[in-house]
Amino acid sequence: MIPIVEQNHIENWEDRLETKLREVAQSDREKPGAMLPLIPCRGEWEEFLEYIRSEWRFSNGYAVRQDQPHCLVILFGGIAFYEYDENRFWPQFERAVGNQHLPANQRQEISEDFVKAARKLGLKIQQREHRMDYVGSAVYHIGVPLSMWDGFLEICEWALWHDNWKDMSSAEWAEVITKRTSNRPRLRNFLTSNREAAAAFIREMHDARRILTDDESLSINDLKQASLLRPEYFDEVP
Repeated sequence: MIPIVEQNHIENWEDRLETKLREVAQSDREKPGAMLPLIPCRGEWEEFLEYIRSEWRFSNGYAVRQDQPHCLVILFGGIAFYEYDENRFWPQFERAVGNQHLPANQRQEISEDFVKAARKLGLKIQQREHRMDYVGSAVYHIGVPLSMWDGFLEICEWALWHDNWKDMSSAEWAEVITKRTSNRPRLRNFLTSNREAAAAFIREMHDARRILTDDESLSINDLKQASLLRPEYFDEVP
């Protein structure tokens, strides 16, 4: 995660994020969760949003700092990680940037700039029904949103005992997930719409479980140091 810095250095966000991204190999940037290690921790996230509100304009016309693609991608990714709510991205975005309402044309412009920034940084853009999926791409970049973690762990436990989950067709996967999340439609839609990202994290959790089983001296705190296992998953989810 990004180290804490003094408030008077907050203008260096773009440089700091660019430095962190250099640690992610080009070949890994299209993988699910590639940007999760770059998402600031909770306290730093609030500082990052203060920077966005003070440096970018989202009222009286749209003006994002075009020379700050890392910040734009992290803005989308952080909202996906901390605030994801199915089919409700823009209310969270508007709260984050301190604007009460963004008109449709402004939302479209911001989304298009996000796609340009993501592609510039070598990140994958998801497609849905022959169009770019902005929210789906932001979720893909960070993996499993915080709000989905507890239900996601239940699916990990099920997959541990059903090794064929990796080879299921899309229809078979959707059928199983629908049965297991009958009373949790948001989790169901996340798992079926973001299967590639979900699968990567299921494998990560199984690897973590195997590590803990093999070495009894390790604790959950040790796992928090892993790139795809954020401390927030353990600290903020019951």
